Amino acid sequence: MSADGVGQDLGGGRTTATISVAGVVIGTTEASFTVSGLEKTVASFTGDIIFRNAYGTLTAPVSGTLDTATGHFVSSSTTVHGTRAYRHVTGSLTFTGNENLATGAFTEVVTGTLCVPRPRS
Repeated sequence: MSADGVGQDLGGGRTTATISVAGVVIGTTEASFTVSGLEKTVASFTGDIIFRNAYGTLTAPVSGTLDTATGHFVSSSTTVHGTRAYRHVTGSLTFTGNENLATGAFTEVVTGTLCVPRPRS
């Protein structure tokens, strides 16, 4: 899976983004992060990224880093859990991107594997 995100850092560890595949919007995300460490210019963080659309939610608990000098970030999740149409989805996701540190605007690429079990017949 690969998707693109365009978002905004809202401050206080919160972000929001619009997620698209091949130019078609498939949903939005909101996240809340807690800084867990700082080494030179690289801040470590943890938190949940929640994807939403008309079919339900998919939550990815992530850990990652943000370079406070360049704006480059990466976070990853080894598990996901969902609601409604996504309640049986499993997988892992990685979010890689760059934030404009002056404005808080960011772009990202979401990659990973999402698995949906086949219905039993």
